[in-house]
Amino acid sequence: MKKTVAESSIWSLISTGVRLFGYFLLGLIIPLFMVPSQYGVYSYLTVLTTNLILFATMGLLHGTQKFISEESDIYKKRTTFKFLNKIAIVQIALVSIVLIISRPIINQISDIWYLDILIIATFLFGALGLLDAAKLKASKEFREVAISEIMSQSMRIIAFLCCIFAINPLNSVVAYSFETIYRGVYWIKLRISRIKQSKKINSYYHPSVYRFKGFWTQGQIHLWRLFASLI
Repeated sequence: MKKTVAESSIWSLISTGVRLFGYFLLGLIIPLFMVPSQYGVYSYLTVLTTNLILFATMGLLHGTQKFISEESDIYKKRTTFKFLNKIAIVQIALVSIVLIISRPIINQISDIWYLDILIIATFLFGALGLLDAAKLKASKEFREVAISEIMSQSMRIIAFLCCIFAINPLNSVVAYSFETIYRGVYWIKLRISRIKQSKKINSYYHPSVYRFKGFWTQGQIHLWRLFASLI
């Protein structure tokens, strides 16, 4: 038990450390390759997306880790998963509608046609990534979350290094695309881990197997009672 807690704490620390290091490093370097006006637009887009993700996942991250980790029965966990997924769909849909309605305001920031796509993709990747990370943490899969963080931050830094040699000074939308790459890789890796986890659970706890185990356990109890009565 202590070993498991220690491993989870170490992986959680690694995940947090890598995320903070990535944001700190690029936060120092990106302004050096951008003009002030472009950096202002980049900062605005980043803050906008972060706030949208916070609103879309409000209450879900803590609720997911709390209620799922407290359930020991696999089917109750699945029911909780489905209920939280429905709430997440509603909240993400509402924020997406607000984002679409505010499109004319966003278009005043930049005339690049694919900016809307980047904002929506970054928002969806970010919200879904945080929800999948919360589910994995609730299942004590801190290692998968840390690996996803390492991969996504590495891809983000590699994309930045490739761009500064081709585009100098950096455009605000190009710099913002690094955030889209980070959120996208992070969510995809977490989603793969969630799919593997679901397959593993289904192989061990398929409904028919679960019912058979329950029937076999009850049968053993009745056999022991019969044996005891004969003695």
